[in-house]
Amino acid sequence: IYRSNGPSTGVNAWIDGLYNFTEDYMEVNNISPTHPELWERVKNMWNDEGTLPVFDTNFEVNRVSFFHRRDVIMWHNALTDREPFGVLRNRWGDAQIR
Repeated sequence: IYRSNGPSTGVNAWIDGLYNFTEDYMEVNNISPTHPELWERVKNMWNDEGTLPVFDTNFEVNRVSFFHRRDVIMWHNALTDREPFGVLRNRWGDAQIR
């Protein structure tokens, strides 16, 4: 399910817990955002509107080597292979977690 009409539309059930999970993950792993302005936008949208920005994912160009980075693999595993199993239990998808 994609919330392609932009923030504050669609089903917020598919982002339940994602923001808090991300903040906790960043703290535990001592991660600072590489794009502080973008992270600030995410935090403000969460605090002000109770939703997260979703970027259009109908067309993407990615560098495969990015997905092979250790930090990206660890993030993916945290989302899919460990508690709280957010992708499985909460249906967090690529539009929400990118």
